[in-house]
Amino acid sequence: MHLAWKTAAQKFDYDYYLWVNDDTFLFPSSIFSLLSFGTQDTILCGATKSPTNFLVSYGGYMNNQMLSPNGSLQVCEHFNGNCVLVPNKIFRKIGNLDFNFSHNLGDFDYGKRAVKAGFTLALHKDYVGLCERNNYQENHFLTKNTFRKRLIKFYSVKFGGTPIERFIYDYRHNDLKYAIKYFYNSHYYHLLSVETREKIPKLKSRIKGFLKKIYQLKRS
Repeated sequence: MHLAWKTAAQKFDYDYYLWVNDDTFLFPSSIFSLLSFGTQDTILCGATKSPTNFLVSYGGYMNNQMLSPNGSLQVCEHFNGNCVLVPNKIFRKIGNLDFNFSHNLGDFDYGKRAVKAGFTLALHKDYVGLCERNNYQENHFLTKNTFRKRLIKFYSVKFGGTPIERFIYDYRHNDLKYAIKYFYNSHYYHLLSVETREKIPKLKSRIKGFLKKIYQLKRS
């Protein structure tokens, strides 16, 4: 998407740029509806719903909770990039998507950069299309998966951003302490099997008890 956007911007100075994922199926009137509510100071994202259960699948977030369209525009803090209308004014101010992000963190990063630059993010009043939610994180750390398989999935760009990309994102939008803590915890949680993680507290307790006995023997 970074290359497509760069190429389009070089050809013509458009008023708006529209992101659409290749797995998102827009309703016939969605683009017209987005443009009719577009302004040069607001990035407008569109929510999609699952074609199986018709619940919201992607869209805008407030307080890390996904919003559902309610018939009015809703301010949001960040968004999924499945369907997003970016005004030319904002593009000229903050530029393209960051090529450091190969998959889904790029849209979150772009929205947060826009907010820091003084612009507004809003969720469109109606659903704009259908898109099934990807459950790419599901079952990747189960015992039936080898450590090698868990490692490959964890560092896959479709996992939700590689650990290195996530570190860059957290360092940029949170702080260094948070980025380091999340980097460590995510490796611990995703690479160790459930059984291994359950054994660690017991092992720590046994080591603590052993050291306590040695200390008591030294004092006697």
